[in-house]
Amino acid sequence: MICGHTHVQFELEVNNTEIINAGSIGMPTGSPQAQWLLISDEIKFMQTCYDIPAAAVEILNTDYPGKEGFVADYLQSNPKIEEILTLFK
Repeated sequence: MICGHTHVQFELEVNNTEIINAGSIGMPTGSPQAQWLLISDEIKFMQTCYDIPAAAVEILNTDYPGKEGFVADYLQSNPKIEEILTLFK
């Protein structure tokens, strides 16, 4: 099963079901890189570097409500996996 919305790349097995999360492009956790899956004969966790300061400028030049907080929380101080896991509990 491939899922999303947790912003954390992971692979685990629950009751004989393999669960894989691709991660996040715009709000990754544990790494400031865009996270995604490459699905072919096998599944590979991938990460792609991008220009974070340029992305911050682009976001700040929008009408997005809360843009300053978004940039501060997700681009300038990328959440650590441990912080996010505490929210799951």
